[in-house]
Amino acid sequence: MEPNDRIAALQGIMDGKTVIAPDLTGVLAQAVQDGDQEEEEEQEDSPFSSLTPREMEILTHLAIGQSNKVIARDLGISIGTVKLHVKAILRKLEVHSRVEAAVMAVENGITRN
Repeated sequence: MEPNDRIAALQGIMDGKTVIAPDLTGVLAQAVQDGDQEEEEEQEDSPFSSLTPREMEILTHLAIGQSNKVIARDLGISIGTVKLHVKAILRKLEVHSRVEAAVMAVENGITRN
């Protein structure tokens, strides 16, 4: 860095700004881009990414052990509709029981808000 640039950078740091050497901006931008891509790939790879918002909502109820009847009452839908959603959840998560789906949800931090 040139002396004047260095002084300006130090003044910026003293003012609370983040200062990055011009030679590093390209490297930093690439690192941020790569991190964003990895995050998107992780989200796409999530077993929960194929679930609809309603299925996710029902899964959160399963995760706390609620019955179909209680879920139906809480969500204002029929028990039959809950059963259809649970069946879709099991198929999409490739599990055989609601207990497996609930365990999977708890292990992955899927909880009610």
